[in-house]
Amino acid sequence: LPPPPPPPPPPPPVTGADHLLISEVYYNTHHGGSEEYVVLRNQGNRWVNLSGWMLTDGEHEWLFPQTPSTLPPAASLRLARNLTVHNGLTGRPANLTFFLSLGNSKDSLSLIEPNGTIVDAVGWGEELVEGFNGSLPAYSEGRVLKRNIHLHTDEFVDTNEPSDWESDRIFIVGQSDLPFQTFSANESTDPTSSVTAFISPDCSFSVINRTLAQATTSIELNMYELTNPGLYRALADALGRGVAVTILLEGTPVGGVSDTELLICSLLSDVGADIRFIHSNSTVKDRYTYDHAKYCVVDGHTLIIDSENWKSSGIPEDPTYGNRGWGVVIEDPGVAEAFSEVFRYDSDTAFFDIVPFGIPPFVAPAPAENFTLSYDPPSGTYSPEFEVLMVTGSVSITPVFAPDHTLRDDAILGLINSAMSSVYIEQLQCPVMWDDEMPNRYLEAAIRAAERGCEVRILLDSRFVETTDNRSDNFDTVDYINDLAVERNLTNLQARLMVLKGISKLHNKGVIVDNRLTLVSSINWGRGAVFLNREAGVIIESQEVADYFTEIFMDDWNTKERHREVEGSGMVGKGKTTREQYVTSAIAILCGIGLALWSDRRTGNGKTG
Repeated sequence: LPPPPPPPPPPPPVTGADHLLISEVYYNTHHGGSEEYVVLRNQGNRWVNLSGWMLTDGEHEWLFPQTPSTLPPAASLRLARNLTVHNGLTGRPANLTFFLSLGNSKDSLSLIEPNGTIVDAVGWGEELVEGFNGSLPAYSEGRVLKRNIHLHTDEFVDTNEPSDWESDRIFIVGQSDLPFQTFSANESTDPTSSVTAFISPDCSFSVINRTLAQATTSIELNMYELTNPGLYRALADALGRGVAVTILLEGTPVGGVSDTELLICSLLSDVGADIRFIHSNSTVKDRYTYDHAKYCVVDGHTLIIDSENWKSSGIPEDPTYGNRGWGVVIEDPGVAEAFSEVFRYDSDTAFFDIVPFGIPPFVAPAPAENFTLSYDPPSGTYSPEFEVLMVTGSVSITPVFAPDHTLRDDAILGLINSAMSSVYIEQLQCPVMWDDEMPNRYLEAAIRAAERGCEVRILLDSRFVETTDNRSDNFDTVDYINDLAVERNLTNLQARLMVLKGISKLHNKGVIVDNRLTLVSSINWGRGAVFLNREAGVIIESQEVADYFTEIFMDDWNTKERHREVEGSGMVGKGKTTREQYVTSAIAILCGIGLALWSDRRTGNGKTG
């Protein structure tokens, strides 16, 4: 046979901007100038020959190579001071080396055609530059200057104004910028799709253990903490069946990586698991303050996602003990692949902050022979009430990742803002303010829903209320909400603290809207979770799923003991319950939980849970 004809040549490159932009600048780096980089984007519909083009900061110039460097339509070009460093910081290869040194506190960058025309420019730190109307504030170390994208397109905003770049999101070098997408399934298009809803402590272990037992090819697990002996056995059994197991763990959780987790990692690694930690040290800054997500992709088509760490308290073998949390198993290849893509990106060993198990400090506890796992699961006084729910048919799933989506107007904020009748919120943590100048936007959205006439109920954990540290906590939030309800005559707005009768702590991070939409997630409502952590959740559109979690929410909300013990100022309208009164009434209940429940330390910035 004659050889196949050669492929047609690409369109000839032409000189001319059409719509070439500076889309990303990293100038204030963690470890000096070798980390600096610039990204250009061809937003036009023509190829561009960049030979002879120039980047300048107003003092120094860098010319593109004489060898033609063409940029196709809708393509980006990465320019880095050091190609190897760039790959380790961003997980992406750079195309060219450039040699400008950009100022941290004040500077500018201009892209200029060979004929001298300024095609694009940006300035920061009060630096004014031709082609840009104003100046952006100088960013702190590690933060990337990134151009905004239109909400419902993939095109960058370009008005030559600071608003092109201004964003509520804090882009840290190496973080993802994921698309926001919804996956819909019904029995006619995909009869295999389903959602299985479960809760802790009632039935979470049995659901997750059964799902892992069904794995045949692969398990991809992203977890903040992994210390559950029963789930260790399930992972070890999967490895024994020939299942490929890859695990990504947080390398610096609050309190450090425990000996139990290191031993589990050692045992799993010995039988073939690929275990990696995302880790920060003196020479490497990790991309997220905490990798706080809690999800698992099985066989490329099944997603387990919940609010709980894979600890004995989060996913308890004995359902008489443990946290209150929500979870779902989703059978849908599209949803599973979306999470698998995030997993592969976050765990990519090209990143400097990914450390394989076996490299210090992530090694087996020494001496390992003197430390063994306890297979005797703790028990408690909780009476399990709820079974598993499985839903098939028409279900829509919208993945939500932090920090990529948490401030979008059509994600969690859109969920609450869409409420027409009810918003039920069950949260570990909900401060009134995200910082000194920024209110909690999720809480503000819930209050606005109440002002529209929606029934809004907010149930918060009571375990971390303290009276002597002068730090705001859930008690202050409950008082704030209920005082506000009285002040504005919002009888449909209420907040309560959950007395932990038989429950270790309210660890959930869930929302139900209009008995139709349910958020199941790892996302606490503190600033750290919203802005700085890797978090993961799903918004599920299904009345059956919403009914299931609403029944559980109402059971938590209406417990007789809770009414008697912790109803504060706005809850019963009979004056304010002081912190001391609350703590006194709660002590008797908390004492029965046991010393194991006090192993975690309280933090006020979303670093636990």
